[in-house]
Amino acid sequence: MTKQQLIRQIAKLEAQNAALIEELHTDQLTGALNRRALERDFDGNKSLMLVDLNYFKDINDTHGHRTGDDALVKAVEILRNENGEVYRIGGDEFVVLLDKICDLIADCGTMVFEVDAPYEQISMSCGISNKVQLSEALADADAKMFNAKGRSRRSRR
Repeated sequence: MTKQQLIRQIAKLEAQNAALIEELHTDQLTGALNRRALERDFDGNKSLMLVDLNYFKDINDTHGHRTGDDALVKAVEILRNENGEVYRIGGDEFVVLLDKICDLIADCGTMVFEVDAPYEQISMSCGISNKVQLSEALADADAKMFNAKGRSRRSRR
């Protein structure tokens, strides 16, 4: 193998490696980054917004998983408009890393969106944390999200 061939082969392998690393950190369905990428990227210098779709199981059970998948993709599209990096960390749970947000406004409550489907609006509940350790930020945001979800369910009745 000549030096030029070796250089081309190395460049090809580096490109393949970069593509594999990107695939390793990307959710296949939504195109959002995944939990592995969040663990890599979180450094405590941003606010962590944890988001969960409300009544997602009902959507899947009533309208089918294809409609549920469409709702997940639409949620990522909406969350990308929040000017932060979007991560899908579980079935219908997402994280958005945002520039630091004041603790006084860190409880964001719920957002509502629609998907082209035969059902009403879908809402998302969220909580925001400024903790600097990922596990603490997730736990803090989860507690705030749970409170927002409770408010959302009470208002739905």
